[in-house]
Amino acid sequence: MGTVGILVVTFVVLFLVKRVLDFWNAVKSIHNFPGFRVLLSPNGLPSFLPHIPGISVGGSNKFIPFQMAGTDVFTAVSMFPSVEVNLLVADAAVAKDIMANRFKFPKPIEQYEALTPFGPHIVASEHEQWKKYRKVAAPAFTEPNNKLVWNETVRIVEDLFQNVWGDQKQITYDHALDLTMPMALFVIGAAGFGRRIGWKEELVLPPGHKLTFKDALASVSHNAIMKAILPNWAMNATKKTREVGVAYDELELYMEEMIASRRKDGHKEAKDDLLTGLLDACEGDFEGFSKLSDRELLGNIFIFLIAGQYLRSIYSSR
Repeated sequence: MGTVGILVVTFVVLFLVKRVLDFWNAVKSIHNFPGFRVLLSPNGLPSFLPHIPGISVGGSNKFIPFQMAGTDVFTAVSMFPSVEVNLLVADAAVAKDIMANRFKFPKPIEQYEALTPFGPHIVASEHEQWKKYRKVAAPAFTEPNNKLVWNETVRIVEDLFQNVWGDQKQITYDHALDLTMPMALFVIGAAGFGRRIGWKEELVLPPGHKLTFKDALASVSHNAIMKAILPNWAMNATKKTREVGVAYDELELYMEEMIASRRKDGHKEAKDDLLTGLLDACEGDFEGFSKLSDRELLGNIFIFLIAGQYLRSIYSSR
């Protein structure tokens, strides 16, 4: 073995020895609290693996690790990609305390990077930045907005009965989501962003677009994990990845059109939707916080549009 080979082997051995010592110290730091001691982190991509003793905790069924541990709170100490100590909780009271104390338990923002293709937003933020976004969004979640949600839901259902189903005596859907997802999107679009969409209107492709709003949003939410995993240059690799890339481009165009349309109106009407608050926050300083940038505006519109569908796509894929 040459000199270079010896150096490489020495480096690998020293790296592994240090990693094992760090792992051992991590276990000692939690006084060997019961749980799993595994090679791969329970966060990120390894969380999609099944439970493999000594390798991964397993996230395909979130209750199984707790069932195996025999407790609602257990630890997971992992070695790669770095030594980590994770505390996994399925106790409602403990979880409430953790989520309510943002100072002691801040979110690991780096893990939310995949949710920011258009800009920073309330979900992928903490501390002062989170306070700023919350201040902007909070006024939209009031009784007037609840009334708006109800009225728009009634309008959308009546439109479905009258203009889509009509006099049909029997309606068949292979999957309930084929009905409930577009209905939810229409409600969010109208009550959150003042974008009213009719069922038949959504069947027609708007000028300058390659996808309807519903299809673009559905594709983005269903394929968010793919977009998060693949680098931008890889989005042209296959027909499927190209279609997902087009959906992201189309959704961005729709959001920009919503912004332009509302700005063109010049806030002629006092509205209770989320977009009004976001646009107001772009026009100047408010209550001690700097104004929203255009990227922050897009990022927050995106997350409120996509959040429900995105989370559903993640958990339905596990």
